Amino acid sequence: MSSDLAPVELNYTKIGNGPALIVLHGLFGSSSNWRNIANKLADDFTIYTLDARNHGDSPWANTMSYEEMAADVAGFIDRQQIKNAAVIGHSMGGKTAMTLALNHPDKLDKLIVADIAPKAYSHGGSHKHYIHNMLKLDLDLLQQRKQAESFLTDQLNEPKPVIQFLLQNLVFKNNRYQWRINLRSLEQNLAVIMGNITTAGLSDHSSLFLFGENSNYITADDHSLIKTLFNSATVTGVANAGHWLHAEQPVEFTEKVRRFLLGSDKI
Repeated sequence: MSSDLAPVELNYTKIGNGPALIVLHGLFGSSSNWRNIANKLADDFTIYTLDARNHGDSPWANTMSYEEMAADVAGFIDRQQIKNAAVIGHSMGGKTAMTLALNHPDKLDKLIVADIAPKAYSHGGSHKHYIHNMLKLDLDLLQQRKQAESFLTDQLNEPKPVIQFLLQNLVFKNNRYQWRINLRSLEQNLAVIMGNITTAGLSDHSSLFLFGENSNYITADDHSLIKTLFNSATVTGVANAGHWLHAEQPVEFTEKVRRFLLGSDKI
């Protein structure tokens, strides 16, 4: 596990050809969650899907402030020698992308934020409940994934897609099941993850904020807040979509992203 404040070298996948597009997933997610979107955009862009610290196959760390996670992405951009990148981030990844634009403005050219606003959120209790019960799962006794699915279904009382989303972090390695997500660190840093980003400074990057019209993560009151910090932002909704708008409406989501990145007047 890396020491506090130390940047980490993020795991990533790369696909496609064209201008660089860096994708940052949300809490409990990984780069693999964006494979479908990456495949849809690969004809027009070189897409780098990153695993955040404490997620996927990236290193674990004791801390995960947005300043640190943005610095991780900035380091990745430097190592890959990427110029004029577009960065898209969903939820936690969206706050990381916003922080990158504010703290490292020279590292990106365009910004896309999916269903998150630059503010603190109060629904961390449900995420804490997820983490608590994922930690309760006795991995030493686990012989089949179905046992884990049954346990979390009983404990969490959530729809099957939520259970499956969480269980994508359960992997079989070295002859046993284990979490590839650093649950202890997420638990310790949950208040920071749910909190606000650093708002010192403004961004004049060309920016697109997409929200699910069935989601409450970005409200009408947030539009002016977004444009206060990101003065070139366009804020628009994706119909018939909740917080996981890219998974629920991948065609509309992808087309809005493509039109924005290719400079279309119609988003």
